Amino acid sequence: MRNVTILGGTGTIGDNMLSLLRLHSDNARLYGVSAHRNIAKLQSIITEFSPQVVAVSSLPMGSDLPAFCEKAGVELLLGEGAIDELAARTVDLVVASIVGMAGLSSVMSAVKAGQS
Repeated sequence: MRNVTILGGTGTIGDNMLSLLRLHSDNARLYGVSAHRNIAKLQSIITEFSPQVVAVSSLPMGSDLPAFCEKAGVELLLGEGAIDELAARTVDLVVASIVGMAGLSSVMSAVKAGQS
């Protein structure tokens, strides 16, 4: 079973990768996923795929994500370096789908950690 992390799991590229994981659920599983603002979609991903870890750089005021993750048994990484931390965790594949300069730091973290 291959463990996959998706950086930017709530966008279009993330959607496409999640579709692939659905098709190949016998060979790959979602280990970790990050999101920027779309917390509702992230919660849907958590419900469907049960990743071990999620990362969010900041939460909207009043978000119930911490309680949601605790109830689901999912580790929540939160804060400025959260996505970089997720990117550096050992998995079989990191999919970098955060666009532009916003995604550069997490990609560099994955590369430094020797991820593919």
